[in-house]
Amino acid sequence: MGRRSHERDDRRGGTIAGEPEGRFGVSATGRLDLPPESEWSADQKDVAERMSAGPRGGLSGPFLPLMHAPELMMRVQQVGEYLRFGSHVPDDLFEVAVLTTARHWSQAFEWEHHRALALKARVPSSVIDDVAAEQRPGSGRPEFGHTWDFVHALLTTGEVPDSVYARLERLGTPVVVELITTVGYYTTLGLILNVARIPAPSGAVMLPVHDTGVDQRSDATA
Repeated sequence: MGRRSHERDDRRGGTIAGEPEGRFGVSATGRLDLPPESEWSADQKDVAERMSAGPRGGLSGPFLPLMHAPELMMRVQQVGEYLRFGSHVPDDLFEVAVLTTARHWSQAFEWEHHRALALKARVPSSVIDDVAAEQRPGSGRPEFGHTWDFVHALLTTGEVPDSVYARLERLGTPVVVELITTVGYYTTLGLILNVARIPAPSGAVMLPVHDTGVDQRSDATA
C-alpha cells in the first residue's frame, strides 16, 4: 500500500453549478443532471453515503453524473481511491500525470482540483505552468519531465517509446502500471466531465482553451 492511504481529501467541494440540494451538490448543466437528493433511488443514496464515509469525504465533480449508474460509479471511484490514496506513484509525479491528462482533454474542473493538490505535493509552479502550456517541464527534478513524456506519448500515440519507458521503469514496474492506469482513469473522468459540461469552480484559473466546443466558465449554461 502506498503513502496516500490515510490522507483524507480536503478538496472535495460541494455543488458544481447552482445551489446545493441537501448534503450533496447537484449538477445543473442540462446534461446528465441529477434530481434533488430527496428523489434519489436507494442505490444512489447508499453509494453517496459510502463515498462520504471514505477518504474522499463527499460526492462532487464527475461522480455526480456517474450517479446515474451508481454501482458503476462506486466501482470506478474505488479505482481512483486506490490511485489517489494508496498507489506507489510518488505524490508529485502523480499530480503531474493527472494535470497532463486534464490538460490534454482541456478539462478545467479536474485541472483546478489537481492544481491545488500539485502545489500541496510541492510541484513547482513553473512545472504546472509548463504543463498548462502543453510543454515538457523545464524545471524541477528530472522525473517531472520523464512523467510528462510518458503521459504525453500515451495520450497522443496510444503507446510509449522504449527510451521513455526505460526512464520510468527505473521507478519500478508497479509505478509504470499504476501510471498507465492513472492516465486511463483520469481520461474517463475528463470525458464524463466534458460530456456533462461541468464547468470549473468559480474563480478557477482557466486553461488556454482548445476548440472543443466546451465552455469552461463557471457560469456556463450551454
